[in-house]
Amino acid sequence: MGTLHVSQLLADNGWKQSVFQVRRGDQVIECSVTPLKPAGEIFEDQDPKVGILWDWQANIETAMVHPTPYFQIMDSLKTMWVTISKVTSPSSHVGVDQLAGPVGIARTKYLLLKTEDGWLRVMWFFVLFNVNLAVLNMLPLPVLDGGHIVMAIIEWIRGRPVNPRVLEVVQTGFALLLIGFMLFITTKDLGDTIPAGGKDAKVVWPEVSQ
Repeated sequence: MGTLHVSQLLADNGWKQSVFQVRRGDQVIECSVTPLKPAGEIFEDQDPKVGILWDWQANIETAMVHPTPYFQIMDSLKTMWVTISKVTSPSSHVGVDQLAGPVGIARTKYLLLKTEDGWLRVMWFFVLFNVNLAVLNMLPLPVLDGGHIVMAIIEWIRGRPVNPRVLEVVQTGFALLLIGFMLFITTKDLGDTIPAGGKDAKVVWPEVSQ
């Protein structure tokens, strides 16, 4: 059961107290969940929420690994394939609005640098980022290198160049689509980066009697 499914069940129950059964091995545990709505004007139109408190005091052992360049590239390609599959799948909850552009990428690097061994995480991110760029640039779409290769092959097969007017219309159209998509992603990233109500907006949870 995913988080969206849980949210839907809580919504269907009118955001009232709900009881879930959790199976751990042969044991079934009942958990009571009561959604709460944060106080404040910026949350008036939002649904109640369910918070989770992580155990940051847990002992977590970490180890440094040194994957080979081949492994890193193949792992990045696998990550790309999973992402594209999720975005294009009708049954997936992952959409284009969850992708990140330049602003989101810069924010991710900043957050990675703030973590322990952040520069190592940023280097890993650069591997993923560069493999993404290489693969995307080779897609057979106009204005990309892959599109230029396809055009060159077409001209080689036909024995003459493509009509300049047709080429201009196709490349301009795809360029406008690409620019529009980047503007959409950048606008979304700015909305995710700048909190609603200003930087001083805080989430205040109402007190609940035990």
